[in-house]
Amino acid sequence: VDSAGSQRRTVRFTPHDSVVQCSGDANTTMNFSIVLLTLLNIVSAHAFTTPADSLQLGRSRTSTALEADVSGTPTDRSRADELFETYDVDGNGLIDRDEFDAIVSKMNSSSRRREFISVLTAGLGSLVVATEKNTFAFGQKTLRSKYLEPLAESKQNQLFPTALLSSDLDDSIWRTLKARGFSPQNTLFGHSVCADEVNMRKEQTIDLMTSRWEEAFTLGGLAGLPFAGKSGFGAYLHHVPDDGKLLILFAPHVGIDEEGRVGSLQRDGQAAVSTACGAAIGAYKELQ
Repeated sequence: VDSAGSQRRTVRFTPHDSVVQCSGDANTTMNFSIVLLTLLNIVSAHAFTTPADSLQLGRSRTSTALEADVSGTPTDRSRADELFETYDVDGNGLIDRDEFDAIVSKMNSSSRRREFISVLTAGLGSLVVATEKNTFAFGQKTLRSKYLEPLAESKQNQLFPTALLSSDLDDSIWRTLKARGFSPQNTLFGHSVCADEVNMRKEQTIDLMTSRWEEAFTLGGLAGLPFAGKSGFGAYLHHVPDDGKLLILFAPHVGIDEEGRVGSLQRDGQAAVSTACGAAIGAYKELQ
């Protein structure tokens, strides 16, 4: 309808073409196939008009079937016809305003259903992410005997009988400090551990605790010594939330190889056994 409200356009679609002829004030031809496919999904009409006083959608009764298929047998009535008859309640070949309201209602219902499915999918995805660490910890404990060298495990139990898995350590610290009022909102986690890459792997202590406390301040250097020094500690203190709490993890690390040798580690991609912590062992040898 133009600005005066007295004109109307007619758009007719031929199933054999991907071109729409627009008649009225404008005589234009455009490639409109994508828009029409969307239109057919919504109103399933071959033609529509928009008079000023009412909205009616109609179709041509002369083209109610598609072309014969390649075998020459006529196809069943098109999906467009079926949808049109669904909403053409009075069977007069036109979609009046009440019937169009039913279409809009159906569209809104479908939209809400898709929105619900999207939210549900996002929620399930979040649940999978949230339980990923628990799944890893469960597998680590259940399959521990399958991937750890027996001599290394035996030596650890002998020399470090209270040693915990990273996931157990993280949970224990969380439960203990939570009972004392520590939370990610009032606590700044700082760690002073060795810069060795084995300490920074996913699902290890630093990764788990950084995720738990939502952020971390790095204080440490080789062998876990707080290389940040007095200035680094000063910066850390200035970053703690007002009236907040400090949580600092400090420790060097130690490796045990498959032969049960303490201070040795078989690193991924290396044939030779290396030391761990190399810096701590180097310092120890200097003292001997």
